[in-house]
Amino acid sequence: MRKKGYEIGGRNVFEDLGVPNADEHVIKAQLVFKIETIMKRRHLTQREAATLFGVRQPDISKMLCGAFRQFSVERLLRFLVKLDHDVEIVVRPHRAKTYAAAMHAPYGRVCTRTGGPRVGLGVFNELARKANKREQRGDR
Repeated sequence: MRKKGYEIGGRNVFEDLGVPNADEHVIKAQLVFKIETIMKRRHLTQREAATLFGVRQPDISKMLCGAFRQFSVERLLRFLVKLDHDVEIVVRPHRAKTYAAAMHAPYGRVCTRTGGPRVGLGVFNELARKANKREQRGDR
């Protein structure tokens, strides 16, 4: 029986998959995850969210399935504000000696006062898988 090989990834799954603008993609994935979590908690339909955000329902559907290239980080942050969440952006000097400075959104601290569920890599792996499939098909 042959064992399946695997490779230990880095800190950014999108970078590991060769997705362009990987740092931005991680942030967008975290923001979309937070938007979806809030929508589920509030029992908001995609149609209701689309009306609230001023976009079409199919765009919300695509966004929640991992096709969020059409949405800027700023626009996703505005969606969170429309969902009654405060947005806080923190900039500080880089202190770690083992890693280069990076752009990221801290787990569980994306745009909420009360915290919330922490985001695991499984979410990013799933979104990256979907984004990679679309990239291979040539979808935007």
